[in-house]
Amino acid sequence: MARNRRLRKRHPLSLERASGWTALAAPARNRRASRKNARKLRASLLAESLPQFPALPDSVPLTWIKFAIGLILLPLCWISSEAAFHSFAQVTVQSQFWRTPEFWFFGMGSLMWIVVFAGMNGRALLFLYVLGHECTHALFALLCGARIERVEVTAEGGHILTDKNNVLISLSPYFVPFYTVLCIGAYTVARLFFDLGDVQFRILFALIGLTWTFHLTFTLWMILKNQPDLRQNGTFFSLTLIYLVNLLIIVGMLVVASPALALRDFTTTWLTHAYTLGPRTGEAIGDLVQSLASKL
Repeated sequence: MARNRRLRKRHPLSLERASGWTALAAPARNRRASRKNARKLRASLLAESLPQFPALPDSVPLTWIKFAIGLILLPLCWISSEAAFHSFAQVTVQSQFWRTPEFWFFGMGSLMWIVVFAGMNGRALLFLYVLGHECTHALFALLCGARIERVEVTAEGGHILTDKNNVLISLSPYFVPFYTVLCIGAYTVARLFFDLGDVQFRILFALIGLTWTFHLTFTLWMILKNQPDLRQNGTFFSLTLIYLVNLLIIVGMLVVASPALALRDFTTTWLTHAYTLGPRTGEAIGDLVQSLASKL
């Protein structure tokens, strides 16, 4: 989990923004005193005649904004889930994707990790997860232009010290499968120097199944531990974003693995479910109201 510690003074941009707003809020002077006094008199009379309302806050808390974004993400999560299950069922049943070697090797890798996770709860496995977790924090911190002072990894937990923190840095380990990315990167580099055949490609899918299931199980396990990374950005917003991104990553892997499913096909399915979400929701609410009214 990333802990934010400022290594330098406050960025001058924030001071420039603050002074800019102050300058914009400052009224301009009027050279003609008589017109100025007349405007003040009319303003005071108008203020006395109008009802007084409580003043609005100068700024909205960031947690409120993120909670609102989380509410906006909810229908996107629902639509993406419908489109993903529909696409998976269509590819698996109609196109018989379940018969392909890629499906079986991915499944064998996933099953292998589930057996290991259920039978071995050792410190070495936890250390591997913490290492990947903190390395993902550090990688995205560097991509965001942050400076990293220290990375600490132990079997009990870990943290990084950096001068910058944002949503991407703090939540990236929950939707980026670090070891899966390493396997795909190593396979891509190896293809540049060696002639890899079908056997190596199927082994890659087995490794993807193992490492991605490793990522999924530990992510679910760590979320239940009430991680500070989630609280920093608001738990509700963090969970909706993590679910949506992980679901889209699963869809991306399905598109790559299955020749029967193209990205355009999934996009069309997603837009169809999004277009019909409103009418379907209204119909469901109407049926519910009628059912409750009939029981009264």
